[in-house]
Amino acid sequence: MGIFWRWLGYGGKHLCVMHKRCVGSSNDVARQRLHWPIGEGGQGEGLVIKVDRQLAGRGRRGKRWVSRRGNLHCSFVLVPSVSQRHYPQLSFMASLALMETLRSLCRHPAWWRRVSCKWPNDVLCDGKKLAGILLEHGLYRGRSMVIMGVGVNVRFAPPLRRVTSLYACGIMSTEAEVFKRFALFFWRRYRLWQEKEAHDMVYQEWLCHAYRLGGFVRLHMDGEKVEGMFEGLTSDGRLCVRMRNSEVRHVSSALVET
Repeated sequence: MGIFWRWLGYGGKHLCVMHKRCVGSSNDVARQRLHWPIGEGGQGEGLVIKVDRQLAGRGRRGKRWVSRRGNLHCSFVLVPSVSQRHYPQLSFMASLALMETLRSLCRHPAWWRRVSCKWPNDVLCDGKKLAGILLEHGLYRGRSMVIMGVGVNVRFAPPLRRVTSLYACGIMSTEAEVFKRFALFFWRRYRLWQEKEAHDMVYQEWLCHAYRLGGFVRLHMDGEKVEGMFEGLTSDGRLCVRMRNSEVRHVSSALVET
């Protein structure tokens, strides 16, 4: 199956990276591995499943994620020591780590202005989707845990409207290099997030890169389309939207149009 292990560390804590060529879903493989004995390849916090190709990759709201070889598909097992109410911040942190990754790959300031974070879990380039994050919750030995799936269109973008790839945006990198940088940037943020509990800072930093902050956004929510001005985030990461009648709505689940 082309499996190997690699160790990456930050602050004395390590990631255990397992590579597979082709699976149904990297999130599903990560969940299965949680039930294996440690000595037989099982691993809790810090386990990462990295795959070349997914046959049943999925995104938020059950949407299919097209997973071609040459793009990045990986899943992180996280067992945070913080309150569960802070778990939604993981997708915002992952978006920020992806922004760091992109900046490290292309140091031209003009390019940085092309990328942004779309609420709650996407990274865009020129207003087109470049990467997505999926959080799935569960239990690991009686503790709450999160499996965080990350997909980045590195070489290829599916033939869909408003979707792009790093290659199409002018960054000729490899999925291996993108993964290495992202894993290090995210793991550093994650460890510091737990140690310093600087939870408010996550949303503040994310808002510096937010797509259409201060502008009008169109939302698809519960079968209706609504439009309003994106004013910010609540303390728990909900979208603050001022409607045309001046009412401010705090949105916890919706699809933001690009």
